[in-house]
Amino acid sequence: MLLLRARDRSARRRRRGAALAMIAALAMACTSTRTDTVSGATTTITEPLADPTAEAAAAKSKALIIAVLAPKGSTAKVADAIATVLGAVIRSPEQVKPATLEGYDLIGFGSGIFDAKHHEALLRLADSLPRTADRKAFIFSTNGMPVAIAGEEMVAENSRISHAELRRRLVLAGYRIVGEFGCAGFNDNSFLKLFGGINKGRPDAKDMERARAFALGLKESVDIQRGNE
Repeated sequence: MLLLRARDRSARRRRRGAALAMIAALAMACTSTRTDTVSGATTTITEPLADPTAEAAAAKSKALIIAVLAPKGSTAKVADAIATVLGAVIRSPEQVKPATLEGYDLIGFGSGIFDAKHHEALLRLADSLPRTADRKAFIFSTNGMPVAIAGEEMVAENSRISHAELRRRLVLAGYRIVGEFGCAGFNDNSFLKLFGGINKGRPDAKDMERARAFALGLKESVDIQRGNE
């Protein structure tokens, strides 16, 4: 009887291991291209997401979000939700001059996930940042891992792991990471287009509520000054 139970436990472990391997393989297949596997972005935005009125108000803020986005894409939705709470300006890496970042109290960096890391444009920007002393930053992303198979906890863990490279470069530049956010995002990369994509409807209402709550927590914990009226 004990032998049968041991064999049963061993079989369950093998099945679980095979399932995890399949998830990992699928996740890699879904994030092995330079195209944004979540938003479909192949280029960065050239205009702010906000309307002119909101942009004028945000320009007085000391919060900035630097992100690689596709208009109306998954990562753009998250960035816009966070920016609205913080009153932040959204810019692409190409729109940012590293030397001008000293005027901000809080800077966010975000994109979809590519090959288990943020977009190369964001990583290159991080490498070019001048050394600073304890400047506050946060990181965010959307993740194309199949949440229906992997589950929310594994997607969250994968997001945390995928933030490592950007986190490392920012810390080397002297930034202090005060928060990180990640959630599932729609993915129609590569062969997934044949099936209509995965993670349909993500980020959903709960994801957006979490993004706003995350931003509110940042706003309450970081003293974001306002520019002159």
